[in-house]
Amino acid sequence: MLVPIEWMKDFVQIDKSIGEISDKLSSTGTHIEEIVDLSTDLEGIVVAKILEIKEHPNADRLTLVDVDYGGDINTVVCGAKNMKEGDFVP
Repeated sequence: MLVPIEWMKDFVQIDKSIGEISDKLSSTGTHIEEIVDLSTDLEGIVVAKILEIKEHPNADRLTLVDVDYGGDINTVVCGAKNMKEGDFVP
């Protein structure tokens, strides 16, 4: 079973390192097969702030989204519906 640390923090207060958590769980007989750090090897990801969402003039399921990513403002075509102005998106 995969158990994200952030999920565990919803249920218990955790202020230890991943190694310490793993050691404590192992000492209780819990089998730790692997620790995966998803925060490494992330390059080239840009986070942008949604400034404005407009209807696409030629498509019902698409929108035109004005985004600001570090001072540059561009308009992108987007198919997502789970966003709003002010959101930060990758």
